[in-house]
Amino acid sequence: MLNLSIDPHPLHLIARNAIGSDKISLHFKIATRSFNLNRNTTEMLSAFISRLRNNLTPKKLKSDYMDFPEDSEIKLRSHDDEVIDSSTPLLVAFASAGTFVIGPNNYSVFFNPPTINNVKLPSHIMAGCTVYPLVELEFCEMSDLNFEWLFNESILSTEKYFLPNIDLVGKELSFKITHPKANEFVASSQSFYVEAFPGKSPLTFRYSFTMDWLSGLSFRLVSYNILSSIMASTDFAAENMYPYCPEYARKMDYRKQLLYHEFLNYHADIFALQEVDTLFFNTDLKYVMNIHGYSGLHAVKNGQTAEGEAIFFKSSRFRLIHNRRHVLSDHIDSMEDISSFLLSNHNNLLEKLKTKKTILQVVLLEFISNPGHYLLIGNTHLYYKNFDDSIRLLQSVVAVDILTRTLQEHQHLNGTMGYILCGDLNSATTSHAVHYLQTGKLPRTDGNAEAIPGLSHSHDLTLSNVGGTHEYTTLICGFKGVLDWIFTDSRTLRCLQTLPVPSQEDIAILGGIPNVVVPSDHIALVSDLQFMK
Repeated sequence: MLNLSIDPHPLHLIARNAIGSDKISLHFKIATRSFNLNRNTTEMLSAFISRLRNNLTPKKLKSDYMDFPEDSEIKLRSHDDEVIDSSTPLLVAFASAGTFVIGPNNYSVFFNPPTINNVKLPSHIMAGCTVYPLVELEFCEMSDLNFEWLFNESILSTEKYFLPNIDLVGKELSFKITHPKANEFVASSQSFYVEAFPGKSPLTFRYSFTMDWLSGLSFRLVSYNILSSIMASTDFAAENMYPYCPEYARKMDYRKQLLYHEFLNYHADIFALQEVDTLFFNTDLKYVMNIHGYSGLHAVKNGQTAEGEAIFFKSSRFRLIHNRRHVLSDHIDSMEDISSFLLSNHNNLLEKLKTKKTILQVVLLEFISNPGHYLLIGNTHLYYKNFDDSIRLLQSVVAVDILTRTLQEHQHLNGTMGYILCGDLNSATTSHAVHYLQTGKLPRTDGNAEAIPGLSHSHDLTLSNVGGTHEYTTLICGFKGVLDWIFTDSRTLRCLQTLPVPSQEDIAILGGIPNVVVPSDHIALVSDLQFMK
């Protein structure tokens, strides 16, 4: 005979059906055998019971003491203890079930119980850097969970994140996650050691300029290429761009702690980020920024590239009015004068432009405390190759046209609208793109020749550089340059301050950026701006 009572603990049957799935998974244990079944949600209960009974024969159980009588009762009872009709589809049956009866045993049925599938901590946990556990959940929210961070069983914090201080360096800590109503399914515990911060960061001095939050019609903007995992992890990058940076320090699992530390010290109202991995945004960045009161929007580059631009803004200060992703190579077709000219005179250049995946992320925000004051932000990362200044010039022309049209589309809004174009433009101070953006006119090359012979074009935006006049914004092996820019509408916005960048000497000591204390190969541009009226 099958001894169905050899397990003295309560018997459970776990039924799960993810949203939108046509499968239901069933997990339970009979004697020493575990059952993990995956059935169609529309399958009849009678078919499931018949299949289960067949699997409980001595031949299937392969044990001489597990003799399951053919007449043993197998049925499903509701929470009201009514027998559920065997013609009921499995999903409906188990969603309303309270008890699953198999012979003499009654299994308590738990349908879609809160569940932790995975918990991940950074591989390096450093004093001074906040730890944000990545928790994969089903059928519950992070707000449902209880957290405990402990040292020697003493609770240090009950927040969902934890900032270890220098006194904890070298010590073993642990953290626990529980659910107040479903702890038997939601329970996780891990231990970790706290490491010392690897050295003095050349970025630290910048935080003395950003200790306070801005208010009223003033706001702080950060434009920052954070270095995608895709770029940082290539063999080419390791050997030619960042040979001074250890492999572990190029991984996002390490760098994200430095990024979050830097982000939070800027007390910024708006972040315009470039090279943001889709996976990192969805599983990590958005969650952490939400904790600190930011709403986030991600715009992926065209094609198969799994990275793009992201804008975060303080939810308490701004409301979202407009959000759109523009593929620059697609938009050129709507600029008939330029596209037809290029088609006739520079078709190779036009075809090359159309192969690029560059986008412009456009977001329109309104101040909550000052209705009628709007910010139109264009965030981009222009094509990178050194000898393609004409491509970047055309991409700048397209970006300005998109901003201009977006301004026109929203001119019905009553109030004042300031506009910003920022990002990694991969363009030096003397580049064609920067000249066009600042002057509104196409540049001429040495000898007064046209940058793109025969092309005539101009724009009416009043773009002023407020990102600073720095010696560099990127400093890697064999290359130093100013590639990052913040341009604003000089008629409506004034610049209150722009943060300086670290000295080249401080960076040179570390070999370049990124390194063990600086997370990206670019330095963030940070500007305090204010509406003039």
